[in-house]
Amino acid sequence: MNKNAITLRQSSALTLTKTNNLISLTKKLLSAKNALARPINNDNWCEELWSWADANSIDESIIPRIVDSLMKLTALDLRNNNLTELPETLGNLTQLTDLCLSHNNLTELPDWLGNLTQLTNLSLGANNITELPETLGNLTQLTDLDLWGSNLTELPETLGNLTQLTYLHLDGNNLTELPETLGNLTQLIYLDLGGNNLTELPDWLGNLTQLTNLYLGAINITELPETLGNLTQLTDLHLNGNNIAELPDWLGHLTQLTNLRLDGNNIAELPDWLGNLTQLTYIYLSHNNITELPETLGNLTQLTDLDLAGNNLTELPDWLGNLTPLTYLDLRHNSLSSLPKWWCDNPNLNIQYP
Repeated sequence: MNKNAITLRQSSALTLTKTNNLISLTKKLLSAKNALARPINNDNWCEELWSWADANSIDESIIPRIVDSLMKLTALDLRNNNLTELPETLGNLTQLTDLCLSHNNLTELPDWLGNLTQLTNLSLGANNITELPETLGNLTQLTDLDLWGSNLTELPETLGNLTQLTYLHLDGNNLTELPETLGNLTQLIYLDLGGNNLTELPDWLGNLTQLTNLYLGAINITELPETLGNLTQLTDLHLNGNNIAELPDWLGHLTQLTNLRLDGNNIAELPDWLGNLTQLTYIYLSHNNITELPETLGNLTQLTDLDLAGNNLTELPDWLGNLTPLTYLDLRHNSLSSLPKWWCDNPNLNIQYP
């Protein structure tokens, strides 16, 4: 074979090798692209999810039956579907930012829920969940976590990782204590702990200085930690349905309060400093043991609602008539023999009496 033929054959072989390599590389790239476009589980996960949705009568407007639409899903509302369990295939919907699972019959939550790391809103209220998976602490983008009415008896310490939370609903559970790590949630503006059985409150609640709404109703407490005096941004404070007999002086420093609920306690005497809370529009004092009202309450010139029902009042002071913004005054179930004449001077006032 001559030299030119050998050179030509080598060149052809080299070209063929390069072509094969290029084809192989192209196949790998296409394969990689396709792999990124689908979940890493199995190729049938969409069909499995759709079968589950069909079995639970979940409409395609909620769970799309088109792959592209399913993969782009950012909000999923599965409330009121009588769900008892969640399929693992839901864990492939990694673009979700909003997930609502409230008002179902769930008794436990899967660990894979912690893989949905884009979630900002998660609602799990009104289920039968007694504990939460540690993996919830992975959802560090959450700003709103709703766990109300879910029979929880304890909380994982990993919830302290959710430092972007601004709303946390824990009301209506069976909690007896709170993990100290919740003191890390310093972005909270709304915290509802009502309807639990805490009996006492931790000092670290005073770290949550961004709070504007704090609900502590019906948790069986008898006193309040002094650190709550740090919560000077509070506008709404609910302490109703407890066993509080005396109000601490530091409450008078919460001068941004507009709504204060003290009803259903054992308060016999109201302190003069209540008159410092001049932004109050609603104050609920019903079902206590109050026998008289301090004159300083006359400073509350923004009041529109005053509830004094179920106390031991025998007369009303004349200065109450100066609270002209009042539109609602509840005086039922006291020991009043009559109403003062000033009540007629405010035609907008709705008085509940006797």
